[in-house]
Order: sequence, then C-alpha cells, then structure tokens
Amino acid sequence: MGAWLFIFLVTAGAVVIFIAGFSLTQWITGHPLRSEIGENPEMKKRGIRCAKEMILEHDAELRGTTLDCESVDCSSCGIHGEKPDTARK
Repeated sequence: MGAWLFIFLVTAGAVVIFIAGFSLTQWITGHPLRSEIGENPEMKKRGIRCAKEMILEHDAELRGTTLDCESVDCSSCGIHGEKPDTARK
C-alpha cells in the first residue's frame, strides 16, 4: 500500500510542477503560450508553416486559383481570412 501512495504523490507533484510552469510562463509573458504552428511568430520567422495550409495552397495552385479558407476550416492554421503570403517558400 505504501508504494501506491508514493507513486500517487510523485505523480501529483509532477502535475503540480507542470501546471505551475505554464502559469509562470503565462504570468511572465502576459499571454498564453502560442503553441499552434500558424500562430507562433518564431515559427513564422523560420518559415515553418501548418501542413494543412501547405496542402490547401498546393491544391489551389493545381486548380489555378487562390487559397480559399471559406470552403475548408483552416482556422487552426491562422490563415483564415488572410491571403497566402507568396514570399514564403
């Protein structure tokens, strides 16, 4: 019985440390973590894009049209309502 209690306490402690780390990060930066690929400015600087955005852009090029976010939900990519940036490669 003592081993289960120890495992439970270690697990609970790890969860508390994890939550405290996220809370401190949000408190220090003043905003929640931007972990989505389409929303993270550092990933955008490096040219890393959402796979969904790249597929939609490729399909639009094959059809000879522009990227259309109204027909597909691409809001997670952060491109909803924006024109594709042709400078990115």
